[in-house]
Amino acid sequence: MEAERDRLRAEQAATQRTIQASQQAEEIRQQMAIIQAEIQSMQPSTDHQTNATPPSQSNQHLAATPVGMHSMAIPPAAHQRGLDPRSPLSEGLQSTPWPPTYKPLLLPRFNGKTDPRQFIMSFEAAVASAGGNDNVLAKSFVIAAEGDALAWYSMLKPCTVYSWENLRDKIMANFKGFSSESLTSSDLFSNKHLKGEPPRDYFQRFLHLRAKAPDVPDEVAIEAAIKGLRIGPFASHLARKKPTTMAKLHEEFEKYCRSDNDLRRRIDEA
Repeated sequence: MEAERDRLRAEQAATQRTIQASQQAEEIRQQMAIIQAEIQSMQPSTDHQTNATPPSQSNQHLAATPVGMHSMAIPPAAHQRGLDPRSPLSEGLQSTPWPPTYKPLLLPRFNGKTDPRQFIMSFEAAVASAGGNDNVLAKSFVIAAEGDALAWYSMLKPCTVYSWENLRDKIMANFKGFSSESLTSSDLFSNKHLKGEPPRDYFQRFLHLRAKAPDVPDEVAIEAAIKGLRIGPFASHLARKKPTTMAKLHEEFEKYCRSDNDLRRRIDEA
């Protein structure tokens, strides 16, 4: 009986945590809506292209607009809303105004189940191209987050995020398990040209591995590409006249692959 009561208490506690996370996520979504409205309000409005419109006509226009179809522009008072004591953002970040030149497009989404480094790279590029800065990056993350990432963000302690660098470190630390590990020189040297395999397929596989090994020097990568080739005229040629750059290695493979494809085609036609 005691074990059953413990199980029920654990289930109730888990349910309570789930409800709390859902409520906080909903509050975050409401904040997102306000933030997006604030950003939208900074954009030029077609309703205010001229100041010559009589007040009566303006009122008529608003009255004729169906409910829910008004422009997202909001009154200036919305920019002065009070600080949210439950927000993970510090008071300094919350009170920092959005740059007037910030024109956000669609931001990349992050659900917490993909490589956080890839998300951060694309997120920073998207915000920078829209005219944002580090403060905007920190304030815009809530717009890009969804699913597990949004739930995690909503559970952060209030006022514990004081810069984008600080939030970026938290994202990397919490979702580190989804990061793609970089390959090493050993991975490159273990790649071998298979018997009967077209050299183009071997080199494409090598390039795919090379892209995942950014810390391996070019000269080591070139050596691995040559060592992986099956013994033959092309491998001997590269060993005698080793390319000094990846670009030259690519040129050598392209020339040889064209000749090899030519030979294979003639054999098939024979």
